[in-house]
Amino acid sequence: LHQFSPIKQIPAIARRKYNKKLLYEIILDFSELGIKKKKNKITEELKKQKTNIRKDLDRLIKISPKRTFGFELEISANKPKAAIAREIRKFSDHMVSVKHDYAKSNGSSWDIKYDQSVLPGNGFSMEIASPILMGSSGVKESKIVLDSIFNKFQVVAGEPVNGGLHIHHDASDLIKSVDTVSEVLAKFFPFQEALYQLCSDYRQENEYCERLDLDRLKGEDYVLDNRDGFNLSSIGTLEFRMKESVSSTDPIIRWIKLTQGVVDAVAVSLENKSRKFKEKAATVLDAFDKEILLQAKEEDHEDEFLNRLEKYQQARNYSKTILGLAR
Repeated sequence: LHQFSPIKQIPAIARRKYNKKLLYEIILDFSELGIKKKKNKITEELKKQKTNIRKDLDRLIKISPKRTFGFELEISANKPKAAIAREIRKFSDHMVSVKHDYAKSNGSSWDIKYDQSVLPGNGFSMEIASPILMGSSGVKESKIVLDSIFNKFQVVAGEPVNGGLHIHHDASDLIKSVDTVSEVLAKFFPFQEALYQLCSDYRQENEYCERLDLDRLKGEDYVLDNRDGFNLSSIGTLEFRMKESVSSTDPIIRWIKLTQGVVDAVAVSLENKSRKFKEKAATVLDAFDKEILLQAKEEDHEDEFLNRLEKYQQARNYSKTILGLAR
């Protein structure tokens, strides 16, 4: 792990009053070494800086104009599936369908469907599956549709309803044949722990989004498992299953961009462009740093956030070491 010395330098940095430009450059490095003493000021400054941090993340990760994506959002709402579908029809030119049993989506429509894994809470449980989308127009449609749902209905997401957020990205340029699946999945391993530390604890421990196991990937009898956090069971797309569902638009859009950034980095790695891959990987990890800071929500307890920050810091540094980016 990255080491800092001498420790006596830290009070001098603290006395800079958490200069806005410096704040999120030092917070990840000094959380264990003294930043807790000023924790109230830290979170206060983070709230003020969220707009700037979000702009930095958008600058680092651009949505690809060519790589398609889609998502599945598991939630409970105060109105039934038909009401959600009617709302989406107001804002999307895609077809919208309601399915009262679980059926696999084909990507041609917005599907509002039954999912037995989602708890109803005090309302109606469902999964919202997007059509195949692409580029900035796909992001725009996602924003409009999600905003309409979250503004119109009372939505419960995440742990209370056992809800997950699954993001699919086109991976046809990564997967040349079934025989190369395990090799490709192994390329995602360096990003794995940092990604998981950006997710809630209950998703990290969920049996339906298990971490990649390198030993299992290297085994001759390796078979695809749709319970893995990185799922290639449907050849042609890569599904990121580890994130909890949420009831606001911005975190979903950010997660789409972040996960697509990982796919794009792995695509470069498979082209054996070592230098370009390191640049891409470093950019992705920088974006992860911005994401963890954006997750410092107003209602978070200070100690809880700082504990998450420390765990993320260790995972991020582990990723940098594997990728050969450690200083």
